Amino acid sequence: MLRLLVEGSFGEDVKLLQTLLNKFSYNLSVDGFFGKLTAAAVRTFQGANGLAADGIVGPKTLAKLAPVTSGTATSEEKTVGPAVDTVATASIVDNNADFEKAIGKDGFWLAATLKDLTFTTPLVLDGNFVNDDGKEARKIALYTQDADHNVIDNFTLKAPKLTIQSPSGRLQNGAFVGDLYVNAAKFEIRNTKVTGNVYVSEAGFKMTNAKIEGSVHFTTQAAKDGAIIDAKSTVSGEMILVQPDVVTTASLVDNADAMTAGLKSDGKWIVAALRDIKTDKEVVINGTFTDGKKDAEGNDIIRRKLAFYSQDDKRNITRVFTLTAPKVWVNSPNTVFQGGIFNGDVYVNAKGFNLVKQTVNGNIYFMTQEAKDTFKTDAVSKVNGEKVLIQVDAVTNASLVDNVADLEKGIGTEGTWILSISRDLAVNKALVMDGEFENTKIPPAVARKLALYSQDADHKITRNFTLMAQRITVKSPNARIQGGIFDGNVYVEGTNFQLVNTTVDGNVYVSTPNFKMTNSKIVGNLVFMNAEAAVGFTMDEKSAVTGSTSTVGQ
Repeated sequence: MLRLLVEGSFGEDVKLLQTLLNKFSYNLSVDGFFGKLTAAAVRTFQGANGLAADGIVGPKTLAKLAPVTSGTATSEEKTVGPAVDTVATASIVDNNADFEKAIGKDGFWLAATLKDLTFTTPLVLDGNFVNDDGKEARKIALYTQDADHNVIDNFTLKAPKLTIQSPSGRLQNGAFVGDLYVNAAKFEIRNTKVTGNVYVSEAGFKMTNAKIEGSVHFTTQAAKDGAIIDAKSTVSGEMILVQPDVVTTASLVDNADAMTAGLKSDGKWIVAALRDIKTDKEVVINGTFTDGKKDAEGNDIIRRKLAFYSQDDKRNITRVFTLTAPKVWVNSPNTVFQGGIFNGDVYVNAKGFNLVKQTVNGNIYFMTQEAKDTFKTDAVSKVNGEKVLIQVDAVTNASLVDNVADLEKGIGTEGTWILSISRDLAVNKALVMDGEFENTKIPPAVARKLALYSQDADHKITRNFTLMAQRITVKSPNARIQGGIFDGNVYVEGTNFQLVNTTVDGNVYVSTPNFKMTNSKIVGNLVFMNAEAAVGFTMDEKSAVTGSTSTVGQ
């Protein structure tokens, strides 16, 4: 046998174990799987032979099972090891699921694999633990050893990324293929080959007889100054300090959640990506920050920055990163996007938005005239989309929607007086516009509006959108649908309803008086549900109904 055997192991060596146990009348199925019956037999055998009944098959257990020739026993003691260190059975694993569990917050201080493991998703060593001596420690063991601590087998762990969040951690023996992110203090690579880059943000990083086929990037001065690398260790690439501006560790992010937290009003003035980041959630940049510098008059300089790059100690950009999100809201004044690529739309609600060596694959929507007028970009930045001022009446961010959930909420009783969509939307259900609201005029008047368009600073329509739904029921008084196309039937239950510059691709059923059409078209029938509903109906010369116009009961 060439490895340690525990519950969950399988293979020819397990068949051999079961065969040996059956010689002692345990009557096991020789199926090669170390299951509960095999584990129970092992523990019973160990107890009966004066061994620790731990269910782990090592050299001492084998010596009792196969004592026929002393030479065989001696040979196997050199090739079969006990648990790596003194480790609980559950932390010795031979499959991906158990390994991920073992290195998680609810795992064990030591996780040891008995075979090569390959992952297609990132791994995280997480949680605070102490070893058997009560000292803070965390360890990934990529090897097995014998009773004298001689290494028997080394294993390879492959993953796109391994992030170290546990303090006093260690990666020992074997090989790791992938990038390593060290976000916890006192991490050691011992007797291990790492094929990939290593990013260190905390002090106490140590290499002992280790080999890195890649570069080591220290993301803080403390991480670089506190590193200990012995004479036997080698790094094939660079060992450099990477400092995007003078950025603190907390603002260096490698995942969407950390980025979102850093961009909040209690975050950092600069947030720098360490890798490509993709999220299906909206990103919001909030708060007013200073960058620690003063202007000519001695005033603090207001600035916010999202850095999409890494750089060396001479500020040369070494890598360019991509952030992908549906959209990002820029609510912080003087926000800078710098050095990389953003895939998505940008909604700017603050002055001084700036692009520096940046590509935006999407549209930039300015929510105010000031935001548009103070926007800056350098000669090398690109916007592969529109730069549009969106000023739909006096609409706030909350009333501009691009998804079904926000649309339903916005036209409901808890919504806003005006709701504007920013793109075509399709809804596989019925919509209801309900509630009584007042507009922002002085004095305010009862009004409700669903805007299916965008417009420029001169209130000229720049885009018309299509809203498709099974139907929409309008219960709000003094409501209107304006611009664009509504694809579906319209049921009017609120008084004084209007269609303005709109096409309805469906029928319109009116139950209340004073319905009005202005430069609008109904591609379908117009039906007044009672005689009273037809009272006060007006339609200008630019409007049309392609189908019939009728009143129920007449």
